[in-house]
Amino acid sequence: MMNKAFAPLRKNTGLVNALALSALALAVIAVSALVVILPGASTYLLGLMGGVGYILLCVSQPFAAFAILLLFALTVWLSGIKVAGGVSVMIGVGAVFTLTWLTHLIFRSATFIRVREFGLLLALSAVLSISTLLHLDGPAGLAAVSTYLQLFLFFILVINLATTPERLTIIGNLIIVSSTLLAVLILLDQIGWLPPQLIPEQNLSIAPGVAVIISRTAGVWGDANVTALQLTIALPFIMARWPGASQARRALLLAAGGTILVTFVWTFSMGGLLGLSVMIMVKMLMAPRRHRLFIIARNGLIGIVAPSAFLAFAPELFVQRVVILFESNVAALNAFDRASLLTIGTTRGDAWWAALQAIAAAPLFGYGPGNGIYANASHSILRSTIFLSPHNMFLAVAGDLGLVGLVFFVVLFVSALRAVWPQSNVPAGASNLQSTRQALFIALIGFTVQGMLLEVHNMKLLWILLGMAIAYREVSVQAMPGSKETTR
Repeated sequence: MMNKAFAPLRKNTGLVNALALSALALAVIAVSALVVILPGASTYLLGLMGGVGYILLCVSQPFAAFAILLLFALTVWLSGIKVAGGVSVMIGVGAVFTLTWLTHLIFRSATFIRVREFGLLLALSAVLSISTLLHLDGPAGLAAVSTYLQLFLFFILVINLATTPERLTIIGNLIIVSSTLLAVLILLDQIGWLPPQLIPEQNLSIAPGVAVIISRTAGVWGDANVTALQLTIALPFIMARWPGASQARRALLLAAGGTILVTFVWTFSMGGLLGLSVMIMVKMLMAPRRHRLFIIARNGLIGIVAPSAFLAFAPELFVQRVVILFESNVAALNAFDRASLLTIGTTRGDAWWAALQAIAAAPLFGYGPGNGIYANASHSILRSTIFLSPHNMFLAVAGDLGLVGLVFFVVLFVSALRAVWPQSNVPAGASNLQSTRQALFIALIGFTVQGMLLEVHNMKLLWILLGMAIAYREVSVQAMPGSKETTR
């Protein structure tokens, strides 16, 4: 009965949109008048107007509203902006969108898409609940629980909203925009055009026991290694857009890719350099076999030009760091004793060993969401801290949710990789969809490589990529010749 009541409203979407735009226009006029009358309350009034406008957008154009939410989620410095009560803008936007989306589901103006990976997500949620209940008195509190739930929600939303090849392309474009915005900020930092308060000094570890102080926009783009990951993950999507792009779009893609590569060197990230190299190699290996001779010649040329360009244009400090860390890691592996292995990767060996020791002490359900880093610290040999990041996303999951949670996480990750695994039977006329598949595969590989050196399982970027991979599989099934809509 409720569905029938809302049927006429859905049929008159043009009228609904017109009324929504009229209401928004009236709100703009009213708020503008109030800003003149009460200038001290302008910030709150503008925020209120933005909130009302976003609610109307959620009702009339759900995917457009979702795209705004994704941009905040993908851009870490945007998602961290706080509003009233210390609540971030992204939390507010996400809550509004989720509530309106659930309303669409209740009134059956939207369909909930079910995939088999939701079973894995449900199992992971059950492990999360058990681990949380077992460690309610943990030092991290319940903050990390809400983070995990947000990540799971993003995974579900992407699968349910990215229902066409065009929408998958738009999300890929948002990844490019987010990384480019970050790159522009770094470039402005290096030029000296950012306010001093956004450029605090940070310690940069050149080698174990050797550190220098550098200036960079920590307040804007945060941890160097995470920043490198955010930057490089956009490159596969830029390469995917290149073949079918117009000359104007190619110019924009070239500018975005060039800005990302130029600013990447200022992160001084070894993990980012490794991830970038692996993604480039995977891209080369995915070329058609008929181009094998060309690939060999091209790879040889790149193998000569890329290191030469890095040595010529990268900051001297970055080159010095690469050389010192490479030599120290090789020496540690050659010695192959406990003391030297602990220093691998700027003492990441110690962090990995401490995490493994902590996991062994609580193997089944871990220490509870967010508590793993505190358990690691008690097993560290080289550091004396109250918490210690495992510097590995898989060890981080195992520390929080135990080996049971790790198994479900890995199976979910592998399922997403399989969904975008390179295929030989590409359906005709699906080149855009296949380029998105290739970009997702390369991005997930790059994330995995860098995730071996970073605790990045809790980045929204990862769960958006996982959701996109599953969404691609569902969309590609419908794109296959002779496919029919199926009820899941």
